[in-house]
Order: sequence, then C-alpha cells, then structure tokens
Amino acid sequence: MEKQELLEKLWLLTVRNLVTKLEMGDFTSQDLNVARQLLKDHGITVGEVEASPLGDMADLLPFRKVSGD
Repeated sequence: MEKQELLEKLWLLTVRNLVTKLEMGDFTSQDLNVARQLLKDHGITVGEVEASPLGDMADLLPFRKVSGD
C-alpha cells in the first residue's frame, strides 16, 4: 500500500471513529478537540446561527461579535 493510500485510510478511520463516538455520546473533551481541529484544518466553518442552540450559546460567550462588513 502506498503512502498516500495509507494516509487516506488513516484519515477516514479517524473521521469515522469520531463520528461514531459523537453519535453514541461516548466522547471525551479530547475527542471534541480533535474533531474541532480537524474541521478547522479543512476550512469547515459555520456562519451566523442566531435562532439555534448554537446561537444561544454564542450569546453567552463574553466576546464581541464581529460583523462581516
């Protein structure tokens, strides 16, 4: 198996494992951090989410919202 194939397999197994843990609710804070960093490293972000639980949580954080203008 070539290096690229091994890396792709490792990435896929990592993502599958994280998804399974998250879906089952059997995750640690370290798992969440790995998932967060993986999403960040691949440029996956979410936009404004005002009317949602995530938006409610964001409103509680002590940070100033930055507009996209």
